[in-house]
Amino acid sequence: MYGEIRERFTENRHDYNLEVVSCGWPGKEWLGMPRPGLSYRFSEEEWAVIKPMIVHLVHAVKNYSERPAFLTEFPNSHFLGNVFFVDGWAILNDEGTDHV
Repeated sequence: MYGEIRERFTENRHDYNLEVVSCGWPGKEWLGMPRPGLSYRFSEEEWAVIKPMIVHLVHAVKNYSERPAFLTEFPNSHFLGNVFFVDGWAILNDEGTDHV
């Protein structure tokens, strides 16, 4: 499963947090597709598990020597440690059916 994460810069325009833009795409080539019907739909219980998993993963990989691009730091630009989720970051399955 794939999703999109981007930097959310602070007022100083150097330091940043992260925001999850999307989650649930079955392949990385589908990222940003304007057709949400192609994305997995999650129950509220699954959301409650997925959100902390994403935050935990971000905090785990920030300690890697080879970080993902969205965690690149420079002498005057640092990841501040917060992860936000934008509205609509994942599709709620309110129809009572399994993933599409």
